Amino acid sequence: MKQRYLYVLMYAVPALIFSAIFMVVVTGAIAGAVWIFVYGDNPWPSFVYRYSPIFMAAVLAIVWLTLLSAAFTLGKRHESHASFNMKHAYFSAGSTAALVLLVFLNQQSVGNIGPKPDVLVCSGFCTASNFSASRFPQDGTCRCYGPSGSEALNISMSLLRSK
Repeated sequence: MKQRYLYVLMYAVPALIFSAIFMVVVTGAIAGAVWIFVYGDNPWPSFVYRYSPIFMAAVLAIVWLTLLSAAFTLGKRHESHASFNMKHAYFSAGSTAALVLLVFLNQQSVGNIGPKPDVLVCSGFCTASNFSASRFPQDGTCRCYGPSGSEALNISMSLLRSK
């Protein structure tokens, strides 16, 4: 197999993971800017919801294809060498592992993997108990607030964790 195709296969997974991360960051930044400077808390037009997935897919595809094109060019440049450069294979494996670890750590920090942070436990409890707001001070308690903004319930986090 020619090295140009081998490099494309070797870098396809890390390029896809990087492209997905890049897509999320770019989409979030653009949505944040549009929220702050254009629409704010007002209702957004329906085309935003309709075309956002198309925009996200386009960003993902453009970045991924650009990275695959770079891998193809790199592989084509190294075809003149007699042997395969194992450093590139190690870099591909290492970058894949690093990107997967980055995604895992991010998901763990926001509570999607592993135990939920106390802030999310407190907020979830207050929401499920039909309180309008919650606060988690650093004293180990969860405070739920009623519609008037006054404190309605103060419960220890150890009791919430035991549920």
